Amino acid sequence: MDLGVGGSSPLIHPEVGQGVPVAAVTQIGAVAISYLSYRTILSIALPMILGSLGQNLIQFADTAFLGRLGAVPLGAAALGGIFYFVLYLIGHAFNTGMQIIAARRAGEGNRIQVGLTVDHHFVLMGLVAMLLFLVMYAGSGFVLERLVHSTDVQQHAIHFLEIRSWGIFFGLTNSALMAFYLAIGHTKVNIYSTLAMAMVNVVLDYVFIFGKLGLPAMGVAGAALASVLAEAVATVIFFVYLFAHAFHKQFALFRWSSFHLKPIRHIVWLAAPLVAQNLISIGAWFLFFVAIEQVLGEKALAVSNISRSLYTLAGMPVWALGSTVNAMVSHLIGQGHSDKVFHLLAKISFISFVYALAAALLLYLLPHQALRFYTADGALIESGVTTVRVVALATVLLSISVLFIFAVSGTGATHMALLIEVICIFIYIFYLWLVIRSETPSLPKFWLAEAVYWIAALVLCAAYLKQGRWKSRHV
Repeated sequence: MDLGVGGSSPLIHPEVGQGVPVAAVTQIGAVAISYLSYRTILSIALPMILGSLGQNLIQFADTAFLGRLGAVPLGAAALGGIFYFVLYLIGHAFNTGMQIIAARRAGEGNRIQVGLTVDHHFVLMGLVAMLLFLVMYAGSGFVLERLVHSTDVQQHAIHFLEIRSWGIFFGLTNSALMAFYLAIGHTKVNIYSTLAMAMVNVVLDYVFIFGKLGLPAMGVAGAALASVLAEAVATVIFFVYLFAHAFHKQFALFRWSSFHLKPIRHIVWLAAPLVAQNLISIGAWFLFFVAIEQVLGEKALAVSNISRSLYTLAGMPVWALGSTVNAMVSHLIGQGHSDKVFHLLAKISFISFVYALAAALLLYLLPHQALRFYTADGALIESGVTTVRVVALATVLLSISVLFIFAVSGTGATHMALLIEVICIFIYIFYLWLVIRSETPSLPKFWLAEAVYWIAALVLCAAYLKQGRWKSRHV
């Protein structure tokens, strides 16, 4: 599918050598009707949704296999996975910054600049990945020994990360390539890579964890190795797809004929607020669970962990739609059609809301059945019913607010997105403080903090977008 990111006449780009055809820099006079159609939106978003589901399938497989080995390996893999994910999000935020710029250049019809942006970003991402690898490989012991009381869990988690840390190179490469594909509107490859990654991970989990096919049983280390190799398979598929469709020629990728610090500074300038935004959100989420454990106890914490899983599962397609909004908004502005941004938001919001309403109704009407997927404890199920229904409400609010948050960053106003995040987190924490200080704190009241956060985010993001200053912002 061509989203209008270049002309049809091949030219010779003077910086990439003789004989490399690249598209002419073409300014698009009018936005194609098909670009704003539901068909185009879904063709871009559905592979992203399937990709997010595939990632959760991998986590489910790890949990299912390691759960057979006992609480220590399962807990160690969970802690190691969280440690990995937090650092991965830092690199992913840089990829999102690149995506905003690449989508803007694609909207302008400037394939050459798309390629130059991606090339410079890979240099930056290599440095970021190396730094994150060193933190995981050499620093995980220092951190976990101070956060985890159980020596057994500590050692298993450290061993897990010594292997899992190698996956950061493949994981961030995959994230960067997916950001490129999303920026130019070719996301179908995510279906192939996700299916392959999920299948490879499940098979290798079984082989490595339990020691099949004549191999020694590796336990938690086997889960880590399976994940790394599965990510490597996805990387191969991403590159095969890229070269098979000649994107390296269309966008003059991987030439590095000239190197400048300015494009890298530009990416860092856009991405740094996104990094901070992710870290602030994770920190607030951590405080949320700590407060529940300290005020309401272990049973409430157990219910919250189940509720978190349901919340994450229900919200996955919405977050995928948010990534689509981020790229398409930047693309539209690049086309010179900032006036169409609200039209795009309205269409994607409708898709998101319809899905979220259906998911929320299932959770609201069938909370007992949802909880039984995670536990057979009748008392735990009964105590979690109201909380699951609050999660259903938050899911509906999330379905719109997430899109507006991604739209703000898609305009290039990542610093404003960070400011909005800080304000919303302040409101979030203030609400939690009021609940804690109240005479009757309860778990549903705690979880209403999510609804408060999403309402605040929607109001602030909508107000900023309505103001229109972003229309003159250059990315």
